[in-house]
Amino acid sequence: MIVGELAYVAIALLLALAMCLKLFALSANRDVDRYVDQELRALPVYTNVHIYKGALVGIEAGSGCARGLVAGDKFAGIAYEEVDNTGGDSAALMVRVFTIGDFEHTLSGADRANNGDAVYASDDATLTLTPGNSPVGWQVDVPGSDKILLRINAFPRVMDVDGLTAEAAELNMLADVTAGTVEASKAVTADANKDVSGLRNVTATGTVKAGGLTFETGATDVTLAVSTGNIIVSNLPVADPEVQGALWSNNGVLTLSAGAGG
Repeated sequence: MIVGELAYVAIALLLALAMCLKLFALSANRDVDRYVDQELRALPVYTNVHIYKGALVGIEAGSGCARGLVAGDKFAGIAYEEVDNTGGDSAALMVRVFTIGDFEHTLSGADRANNGDAVYASDDATLTLTPGNSPVGWQVDVPGSDKILLRINAFPRVMDVDGLTAEAAELNMLADVTAGTVEASKAVTADANKDVSGLRNVTATGTVKAGGLTFETGATDVTLAVSTGNIIVSNLPVADPEVQGALWSNNGVLTLSAGAGG
């Protein structure tokens, strides 16, 4: 009897599962709401923020709500209106933002040579051409001193090609790179001779190997510092006038021990 009851329960569960699965596949026509106008979009406002009309608006990642843009936010548009949610919870108020269009905006040092270049924002009122901030669109023209015509690009897309995902800001690190020259916030690419110049500080936690290593420092000393252990240089030449006295006592191996202050 128990076996029979279990069988009925199993059949009932299978039927319920089949009905649930059927809910996810259409068996008849349906109406889907369509937003015709993409120019204005209403977004929930983040907790305890004041968005001013004309502000560059970003999305706070943790809540998905709108706020005056902070560098690194995904750009949502330009505020159509002022909304003060000071003291309010997230999504307590809504703000309408422009999501497409060309807008005149201040950009220090604006130059027509940058027409077509990507534009970024470092806060809700400051544009820059420096990657690493929030991408907001492209420079179309320069209508006046320190002003550009900005074509906004709200909610910049993520590229997904064969499993490779990259944000627009990450892809822009590859743009306008000079091979062999290190630039701030840009990818580093060796030149045709496999050379790179302009690095500032390099930190390594493992083993650094180099063949034919040469230090060219001019009048500046090369400082090698270790906190524990030794700095060991092996395979020194057997006869070299620049290798002095004590170096020969170790069969061509120079060992420098860390000092007491190391």
